[in-house]
Amino acid sequence: MISKRTHHAPDQNTTSVQNSNEYKYAGQGLEKYVMTKLFTRVFASHPDDVKLDHQLSEKMALIQQFIRPENLDIKRTFQNETSWLLAQKELQKINMYKAPRDKLVCILNCCKVIGNLLLHASISSEDVPGADEFLPVLIYVTIKVRLNIYHYMIYLL
Repeated sequence: MISKRTHHAPDQNTTSVQNSNEYKYAGQGLEKYVMTKLFTRVFASHPDDVKLDHQLSEKMALIQQFIRPENLDIKRTFQNETSWLLAQKELQKINMYKAPRDKLVCILNCCKVIGNLLLHASISSEDVPGADEFLPVLIYVTIKVRLNIYHYMIYLL
């Protein structure tokens, strides 16, 4: 749409882009409003969902008791559970939001924190972090965090 408009009226290019951004932000605001109002009816509203959440919550609590970084083959160089608390806090913010986009932003922020922590840890060693180091840490952080609506969060992840 923008490319067609700029082809026919190049002097209105700025206006087209500005209107496009306004529509994008308006759509995001509308999505957030609708999901905030419908959240309880959309997620965990069915008895099967509530039962599944309870079962997953119990299993996650059991796993949290014994899981260690070594169980996920996280290299000793990258093991820093105190630094991972920051990533856990970012991921735990998911519980405060209802719109899927906001929840995804929390996941993205958690991933950024983990990436930065791995990169910082690799400075003192010759190990360069990649997906093989990142994914086990993300799994570990996700297991250690207490989330609401587990099956929905697992679907997002």
